[in-house]
Amino acid sequence: MEQEQRIYMWEGYEESIRSGEKQQTIRVDDPFHEGSAQIVFEKESGEVVTIQAQVTSVASTQRSELSEKQARNDGFGSLSELQEALDTHYPGLAADDKVDIVEFKLQ
Repeated sequence: MEQEQRIYMWEGYEESIRSGEKQQTIRVDDPFHEGSAQIVFEKESGEVVTIQAQVTSVASTQRSELSEKQARNDGFGSLSELQEALDTHYPGLAADDKVDIVEFKLQ
């Protein structure tokens, strides 16, 4: 049996994911596919929280092609907030670098 996908998330996103505000993640060199998954939060306290989810779509694009709508699906108020977060998570990520937009829903 195939091992379930694990999508590691920063613990600061847990509330927006549980509320349904954040329904996607943007990844670089971290391949996912449609199907069941666990969203995993490894907290600074040492606690590990997992939430069952379903990856509903995966699409590749260039960073420069990301849209306001995608930023909102990712739980950000604007595209510039999403771009700042990408700079934090992926220092040195260029505008023409490929990113994967991974959409999910909680089970």
